[in-house]
Amino acid sequence: MVSEWMQVIAGLCAAVVAMVVLWPLRSSGKRAPFVAAVIAIGVAGVALYLLVGTPKAVDVVADEGPATLQQGVRELEQALEREPQRADGWALLGRSELALGNTEKANQAFSRAVALAPDEAPLLVEAAQARAQGDAGKQFDDTALQWLKHAQQVDPTSERAGWLIGIAQRQRGQDAEAAATWEALLPRLEPAAAAALREQIAIAREKAGMPAPADAPAPSVGLDIEVTLGPTSAG
Repeated sequence: MVSEWMQVIAGLCAAVVAMVVLWPLRSSGKRAPFVAAVIAIGVAGVALYLLVGTPKAVDVVADEGPATLQQGVRELEQALEREPQRADGWALLGRSELALGNTEKANQAFSRAVALAPDEAPLLVEAAQARAQGDAGKQFDDTALQWLKHAQQVDPTSERAGWLIGIAQRQRGQDAEAAATWEALLPRLEPAAAAALREQIAIAREKAGMPAPADAPAPSVGLDIEVTLGPTSAG
């Protein structure tokens, strides 16, 4: 009896989480896609609880767990077929596919989202990160860099956009540009974050053949100490 109640609670918890995550997909006129997706993830939550509760949980989860999670993703895809103009839905699909390790599908979803909402800075940054994650060398390609720069134009205060633009510039050997990009971020950062970024700025300036900034971290000073032991201390 307790086990049955735990199954029900697990399903309800999963459904609540699904409702929070999938709420942007809710339509004022059509609720069927939203409800279907919530139910699908709720059922997936019960299935995962049942798997974990079995003696062979580890083996079964390894073999069947992803398929259960993918079921929820497929339901989300079906919802987007009915409402393909939902940029938030495509972004959610991109995050879900990325979590499953499907970087190609994730990038396709994020591209759809960006096409529908080209001026949302957080989405542009997230989509650019996904493209870099899907690249074998973790490089920000021209499209990703373009998205990041547009995100910075839309929201000049976006610290993530500025930080990633600097990384993309360094990947291209544009060390002086990266240093300038990061230096512009310093006034908006907390002291600890600013100190860490100053170290990266110093590295970028050094690579570019530029002098170290005046506020660069001071190098650690080493002391050479020579100790001479007397005859009685030879042991």
